[in-house]
Amino acid sequence: MTALELLAFSVLAILTNTVIPVPFEPVLLAYSAGAGDRVWPLALLGSACAGIAAVIDAGIMRAVRSGLDPRSGTRPRAGVGFHAIVVACALLPLPFVLVRASLIRARPRVAGYAVAVAVGRLPRYVVTLWAGSWLLPESLGAGLTVTVLVTGVVALAVWRRTPQAETRADGQAGAGIPR
Repeated sequence: MTALELLAFSVLAILTNTVIPVPFEPVLLAYSAGAGDRVWPLALLGSACAGIAAVIDAGIMRAVRSGLDPRSGTRPRAGVGFHAIVVACALLPLPFVLVRASLIRARPRVAGYAVAVAVGRLPRYVVTLWAGSWLLPESLGAGLTVTVLVTGVVALAVWRRTPQAETRADGQAGAGIPR
C-alpha cells in the first residue's frame, strides 16, 4: 500500500468519523479487498483517525455549547460512566450521532473522549477489515465497485422509504402514501 493510499484512508477516516453523516464502513470494505496481513495496521490507523475526529467533534460541540449557554463551563465534567457509554456506542452499530449530541451537555475531557472513541472503534474496524479481506477478492482493486454498490443500495433504500405526495384528481395533494 502506497503512502498516498494511506493518506487517502486517513483523510476519509477523519472525515467520516466527524459530524458529517457519512458511514466509514464502505471505505473499510474498499481497503479490505486483499488486505490480508494489513488488517491490524489499517484498523489501528482507522481507530487513531477516529480519535482525531473525536477531538474535532468535541471542539465543534464546545463551540455550540458556548454559543447556547455561556455559563456552561461551570457544570461538572462527564465521568467514567460517560466514557464507558462512548466505548459501547463506538463498538456497536448504534447511531453515534446521539453521543455527539450529548457532548453539548456532558463536557467530557477531550483526551478521554478521543481515547474512548478510538478504543471502541478498533474491534469494529478489525472485524470489518478481516471480513472484507476474507470475503472480497483482490481483483476489486481499490474496492470502488463495493463502495458504489453499498452506496447505491443505501440510496435506493432511503428513496423507497421516502413518502411521495400523490396528486388527486381535484388537484389537491394526497396523503403522501407511496404507490
